[in-house]
Formats: sequence, C-alpha cells, structure tokens
Amino acid sequence: MQAQATTIDAVTEQILAEQPFLSRLAYRLARRAADADDLVQETVLRAFNARDRFQNGTSMRAWLATILRRLFLTDAIKTKRRATQTDTDAGDVLFYAGATTATAAQELTYEQTLERIDDRIKDALERVPDTYRRPFVMFALDGLSYAEIAERLSVPVGTVMSRIHRARQRMKARLTESSALTA
Repeated sequence: MQAQATTIDAVTEQILAEQPFLSRLAYRLARRAADADDLVQETVLRAFNARDRFQNGTSMRAWLATILRRLFLTDAIKTKRRATQTDTDAGDVLFYAGATTATAAQELTYEQTLERIDDRIKDALERVPDTYRRPFVMFALDGLSYAEIAERLSVPVGTVMSRIHRARQRMKARLTESSALTA
C-alpha cells in the first residue's frame, strides 16, 4: 500500500507555527503548565475549525491571541461561577460561595459574585464602565442570553452584544497590560 500524501493549507501552517507564542501567552495567563497546554490546544482547535474565516493580510498572531484570551476569560469566569463540591453524606451539590442550594447561589449579589473571581480578572472587570460591565456580568456570570439581557436593560439586542464586546476588549487590554507588567 502506498502512503497518501497529506497537504496542509497555508493557514493551518501559520496556526501551527504560532504554537510556541501561544504557549508563552497561555502560561502567562493560566500560570499552570497543564492549564496553559489545555488552553493552547483549545485555541488551535478553534482556530483550525474557523480557518476559513481568517482574513489574509491580517496578523495570524493577533487572531490567535484574541481566540486564546477570550477562551481564558470565558473559562475563568465560568470556572468561578461553577465552583461546586458534593456533600458526601447527602449527595447534594454545595456552592463554595456559601450557598446551600442552586437557587441561593443564583441570588448572590454582585459583590458576592466578585468575591469568587480571580483578583486580576476582578480588577479588570471593575475598571470597565458600568454601561458595559452590567451586560457582561449578566452574560458571563449569570448565564443570561442576549435577548434576556436586552429585555432586562430595555435596550436592543445589538446594543447588548456591542456592550459585551466592548467590556471584553477593555478587560483584555487590562489583563494584557497586567500580564506584561508581571512578566
């Protein structure tokens, strides 16, 4: 049997060539080698699946860094929100934030929610203007859909989407700035 030759398209080659950069960036954000490796792997997978959306002439490194940072932020916030343990005697799920039921955990105040978030992320989030922060928190921490947020804030869905995007941009800039200072 003859081995089939595999060809890798130019975008895939560029993605693979940026893995050392992604590893360094992921480690600066995640601070643990295993988490950084997972983050790089997920970033490469997402980039590979979306490679047809990459625009030639733009920076591959910037595109991949954006994917990686968004994955990191989303995962960090979800991890803090979902931090649970099981009560082995009763088999019930208890939330680290001190709530004894899922309903009680959903009723946490904004300040209580912030207590569960990593300090660097909390600092970045607190520096985002309230106009952008509120929809971002409702989306990322409360798990509300764009439509639900739009209804609660009495604004169009497009406005919610742009405010969440702007919150992400400002948080990313702050986290990048703080990572550069600690590196």
